[in-house]
Amino acid sequence: MYGQLHSLTDLLRHRQRASKLVRQLQSIAYLQSTDPPPDGVYDYLGCAFDAPELIAMLSEIGRVIQRHYGFLPTPRQVHTALLMSRGNFVELETGSGKSVCLLMAAALIARAGKAATILTSNEYLAHRDYGKSRPLFADLGVVSGTDGIAQKHTVIYTSAKSLASALFSGAKTEFSNAVVLIDEADSLLLDETRIPFVMSEQYQDGPLQQQLQIAYRYVDQMNWLGTRGEALNASEKIKFLQWLERQFADEPLDYLAVSYLVDQVIYVAMNYKRDRHYVVREEKIELLDQFSGRREPDRKLGGVYHSIVELIEAVPLTPFSRNAQKIWFFNLFQRYSWVGGCSGSLNFCDVDLLRLYGAGIYRLKLKNHVFSDAGLRLFSTRDQKFDFLLSQIATAKSQGRPTLVGAESPESARSIERQLQRAGVACGVYDAFVESAEEEALVDEIGRAGQVTVTTNIGGRGTDIKLGAGVEAAGGLQILIYDPIFTVRSDTQLMGRGGRQGEPGSGLRLVSLEDFYARSKLLALFALPLSLGRKFLRRRGVRYRWFYMIQALLDIKLIQQRFSLYRAYSD
Repeated sequence: MYGQLHSLTDLLRHRQRASKLVRQLQSIAYLQSTDPPPDGVYDYLGCAFDAPELIAMLSEIGRVIQRHYGFLPTPRQVHTALLMSRGNFVELETGSGKSVCLLMAAALIARAGKAATILTSNEYLAHRDYGKSRPLFADLGVVSGTDGIAQKHTVIYTSAKSLASALFSGAKTEFSNAVVLIDEADSLLLDETRIPFVMSEQYQDGPLQQQLQIAYRYVDQMNWLGTRGEALNASEKIKFLQWLERQFADEPLDYLAVSYLVDQVIYVAMNYKRDRHYVVREEKIELLDQFSGRREPDRKLGGVYHSIVELIEAVPLTPFSRNAQKIWFFNLFQRYSWVGGCSGSLNFCDVDLLRLYGAGIYRLKLKNHVFSDAGLRLFSTRDQKFDFLLSQIATAKSQGRPTLVGAESPESARSIERQLQRAGVACGVYDAFVESAEEEALVDEIGRAGQVTVTTNIGGRGTDIKLGAGVEAAGGLQILIYDPIFTVRSDTQLMGRGGRQGEPGSGLRLVSLEDFYARSKLLALFALPLSLGRKFLRRRGVRYRWFYMIQALLDIKLIQQRFSLYRAYSD
């Protein structure tokens, strides 16, 4: 309790200092103020600056941004940059210019003699943002890059996983003089914090591989792959051991180990699905990041799970892997002197960020938001929902507007694509199967008039969709989330692809009672009343057949199986 009160006191004191500094900087020349700059010396990131010196530094950054980007940062963007550089998190509406705010904050930190690291969701975004900002940093005399660890007076764009890899490789930095700025802070600090970054080493184990192949062969022979959800019971294990004795009587096998592996094969076949949790490319298994929807070719499932998936997909077996080094992102960020960042979906994160990082959230509105979020539309069946999707696409095409359709996974995206093509609607797909070289061109196509694109989470965070000629006047981008995603923040990020920089746009979530999303919400709604009603009727000896009817309607067993698909990957 004392620690939380101490953090809260520091937060309030820090908020007052930051607000005072911002008020003092409202006289910056390029913000068109006629007031003279304040006198005195200010402590900024532990460095003493005269007021004219600090204001001149901000003015120079503003002029360089205008020269390269064609606009001046607004006072609120300056406010955002100052808040982030001093260890705060800022919630901005999507499309409000977060990249410019991060750039300004990093430039201020580097000019103050500190090391600035800008963390993005993935390597693609890191290289994209660095490519846009590199000429600007060069004009400011700031060294920048995308590899390694930031040193004094430098700015590095990278992802959290690349940063951890560099530290594992022996890279050194003075964390006391380093500041980390996190783009899409909620995803990295909250979602991915529960999964450690692991450096693994490969090893060969011939006996284990043989046992695993025997276990897979038995499960396949019994037709249990993907159809059975529970482990073997006692009688089934006895039958399996008898089968082993008949088939491998002359071979020295650890029967108990093989029996355990049979349960593992059953579990993996039931809970890890192709094009939902992983994809197969060039005879290799590549996992999908459940938060970003991107492929992770260097990541493997823990234990024997990865080898089981390789057996199921009939691809060459790779060596087993075991943990060599492990670091939690929470512990990594605790080393830095300041941690700040921004996101468009920091809702409901205040308590967590204060408790874990001792930082608060500022909510700033940087633009006039004209995006129309129509909420949720409910349908009885998936067929009715698809018919409505077709009508919305046809209406948008007639108006000259593009449509972005949100899907839950690559499997779902490809299914929607096939349905649209059968209905005579040409569309593109932006998912994990898209190559990096094609990604930028595909994103440029999304905003063109009449274009229809189906996407997954990959089209959410960090995707900057530019509207084509005449689209803004026609009403902007239409976003239809066909498979509502299971976190509000993920939905918010996908909706945030429209209405950027004050542009118009509209969004709508489509749900049918046959969707897993709707069933899970109905289950949560009825679970407690049904439980209480069942106990009440049981005490009075009343038959409660209606309970089983509702239970069958919601298909609770299916819901439980589907929930298991979203478990975090094993370490």
